[in-house]
Amino acid sequence: MAALRSFFHFLGRHKGYTAVNIIGFSVALGIALLILVYAYQEHSVDKFQKDADRIYVEFVGDADGFHPRDALPVAYWLKERFADIEAVCPVLAGIGRASRSMPVSYGGDVHPAWVGFTERNFFTFFSFPLRQGDASSVLGDPYSAVISAAYARKVFGQEDPVGKRLKMSDSTTVVITGVMEDIKNSVLPPMDMLLRVERVTEFNPSISKQASGNAGASVTFLKMLPGHDMNTHKEEVLAFFKERYWLYARGLVTDVRYVPLREAYFEDSDSAVLQQGDRSFVNLLLWAGLLVLFFSVFNYINLTVAQSGFRAKEVATRRLLGASRLSVGFHLVMEAVLLTMLSYGLAVLLAAALRPLASNLLQTEIDLSVLHSLEAILLSLLLIAVVGLLSGLLPSVLISAVRPVDVVKGTFRRCSKMVFSKVFIVLQNAVTIGMLAAVLVMVLQLRHLLHAPLGYNTANIIDINSSHYEAGQSALVIDRLASLPCVKRVGKSMGTPFDGGNNLTGMYEGRNLGMQRLYFDTTAFNMLGLRIVRDNHVASGGGLWLSESALRAMGLEDDAASFDFSGQRVPVAGVVGDFKMGNILSPETYFMMQIFPPEVFSGYSWSILAEVQGDPVQAFREYRRGSFRGDGDAVRGSVHRPGSAGFL
Repeated sequence: MAALRSFFHFLGRHKGYTAVNIIGFSVALGIALLILVYAYQEHSVDKFQKDADRIYVEFVGDADGFHPRDALPVAYWLKERFADIEAVCPVLAGIGRASRSMPVSYGGDVHPAWVGFTERNFFTFFSFPLRQGDASSVLGDPYSAVISAAYARKVFGQEDPVGKRLKMSDSTTVVITGVMEDIKNSVLPPMDMLLRVERVTEFNPSISKQASGNAGASVTFLKMLPGHDMNTHKEEVLAFFKERYWLYARGLVTDVRYVPLREAYFEDSDSAVLQQGDRSFVNLLLWAGLLVLFFSVFNYINLTVAQSGFRAKEVATRRLLGASRLSVGFHLVMEAVLLTMLSYGLAVLLAAALRPLASNLLQTEIDLSVLHSLEAILLSLLLIAVVGLLSGLLPSVLISAVRPVDVVKGTFRRCSKMVFSKVFIVLQNAVTIGMLAAVLVMVLQLRHLLHAPLGYNTANIIDINSSHYEAGQSALVIDRLASLPCVKRVGKSMGTPFDGGNNLTGMYEGRNLGMQRLYFDTTAFNMLGLRIVRDNHVASGGGLWLSESALRAMGLEDDAASFDFSGQRVPVAGVVGDFKMGNILSPETYFMMQIFPPEVFSGYSWSILAEVQGDPVQAFREYRRGSFRGDGDAVRGSVHRPGSAGFL
């Protein structure tokens, strides 16, 4: 106790040293904790699934690589053909923007929901826990629905949602039969509601268990019998698909592979329907976190050694009073462990405070509740012990070895400051300069990525999902938007550079060619500011505009006036400069566009684009505060800042 009192007295007398040590450790440990939890989450995606080692995801390969997007009937075809497939569970986690903000009515209010469609065996196929309902029967009825716990709180508050009816459209209602825990730490996105797959036809007539025309809506999950690997059937699957699946028969897709569920998250693929991670980025961040932790320990040792001379008299006195070198060293190490424990406690509080910011930066929800598990507590205690030992070992060896005569002569203090401190300071400065250089490179690279031109205007444009509106509702929202002082102009589109529109992959003059098709009214087209390379002055809506790369990919001359498309001769309305779909790192994409006058484009649309003046975020808030919700508006907008291609 006397030794601890002496330690606290020393800390009180050297407040600057104490503050730097504790704050430095706490900040470093807090950042390291966030990084370690993030890395743990990324590497443990779907590890909680009981049968993860037997579940496979089908990835199909085309000219652009592999992706998990598939036709709904494929899962059932494979189940019929291969006896070692125990069960299948196709999942439609998003059949376009509409299903991600589908208007759901209850009690006269509209609550947008991310709606997914799946088989009745979803909760026995996977291991997602249910708060209410039986896993084997919760989706037994075709008109049943399971909602997430977060969505239940949003819509019903403390009211029991089971048995309540939700209205999805004028002709579609569902009954809530269960409440699931929020989907987390999985390749499947965090859907608000799950419906039976048979219901999907009511929302998209091109998708059904019998029709394979819409070949990008579903993800095929297969559960194999124990000891079986679906990849052993690859050649047979390819031969079978060439006979029955039009994508393979036409040569649009040529390969297939089956990825175990535990590995699907880090699969290098083009996926717009599954959650994906970057293994290299996660590992790089993990090493960066460990470096921060190491640097903080190194800094603590340096500070402790630098201050060791101030404690020499205390140690010398204790040695003169009969304390052994071992006992003195032990007390010094325990002091370091105690200081580490205090810093760790503050680090946990700091990590909790920084968690929302880190989640936003990393685009994933960091769940610090993992720190409450027994394994995490034991690892934390081990970390405290190891860091405390490493932090206190060198100072304890140095100080406990002091001889009283060296203290009287002052030679110990000169040695500690002239030898040890200089070594630590040189190494510390070298590491600091290296880290600052790395940070500078990263900042410059991020600045370039954020401000690199995408080929179209992104400043002050609000993108509002209008796919669920009827024509009258859409016109009403446009009129009200146009009446806001902050709105300069309003246009409509079916597809935008933000989402890519419709994919029209097919055969063109004997070649497989993937093309994205967009539809704009003239206001939306002008708003985006695409660079016009050539305008052939074709009547509005009478021809197709092509991007420069699409013109080259189709083998057309620069002054081509028309081309064959779907068995017809179509005029080339004009050519626009290339632009990026998504972000600046996205691969080259070919576009064709059709542009109509606003009065012609007066019916169905996917998006309402509003160009605003001033702060676009404030304009969006003003839009949300308006009287739009009573019209069934899902209020699911997106604000694009300059140089940004992602939704905020």
